[in-house]
Amino acid sequence: MKAYKSKFNLIKTFQKKYLILFFLILLTPLKLHGNTIYPNLKLELFKNEITTVNGLLKFEKTKNKYNIIFEINKNNKHIVLDTQNIKTKVKDVFLYDTNKDSVNEIFIIYSKDDKNYLEGYSLTNLNMEEDEHEEDEVIEFFKTFNTITSHKINSKIANIKNFNVNLAKKELDKLAPYYKIINFNNYDWNTLNTIEKE
Repeated sequence: MKAYKSKFNLIKTFQKKYLILFFLILLTPLKLHGNTIYPNLKLELFKNEITTVNGLLKFEKTKNKYNIIFEINKNNKHIVLDTQNIKTKVKDVFLYDTNKDSVNEIFIIYSKDDKNYLEGYSLTNLNMEEDEHEEDEVIEFFKTFNTITSHKINSKIANIKNFNVNLAKKELDKLAPYYKIINFNNYDWNTLNTIEKE
């Protein structure tokens, strides 16, 4: 009888340990991509006989936010494209040449509180004729949509179920010509008012 009780207690202790271990695993946050909230992506924004701009798109968590960083392969330069609240999910990332100038923009489909929104990041200050041996290449980004366009497109797509890359590209095609899209936030309000009337 004592041997039976001893065996029973041993099994019970064993079960308790595994139950505790199981709960600890459940409580441990999963880090599927290291310190990122989305997988790192290799992107090529531009390529011709002289210049190539490609790099790594990274999503790095910092406290209750995350930075979206484009790391240019050529010089290991880190450019912070945007900062988002950790509750804002990245549904998809795609490249699209909005104004047909052979330079791709980075577009990200976000989701927050079950609502979609789209943001674009455009490359600027890129000298296509620049000597490939030039070390201090100046590359910058700005948000693709001006304030009015951003509001219009995001109001339209907010509640579309299963909003995806194909639907996003159709919406972008409707925004041509390009002057209605590019970020005029730093320009005078007369320009913005003209766009709004159209």
